[in-house]
Amino acid sequence: MAASEGRALGNPFHRALNRLLDEHGFDEFAEAACREFYAEKRGRPGIPPGV
Repeated sequence: MAASEGRALGNPFHRALNRLLDEHGFDEFAEAACREFYAEKRGRPGIPPGV
């Protein structure tokens, strides 16, 4: 199942919460707050916190 299909099956609360967080740029905020902890040259790139 594709990730987009799983999101569509979520309950109304989580859909509304995700929409609200998207509107206010939460993913970008979380990525900026965690950036200092990202490894620069080891392993594969990390998965962004919002994912």
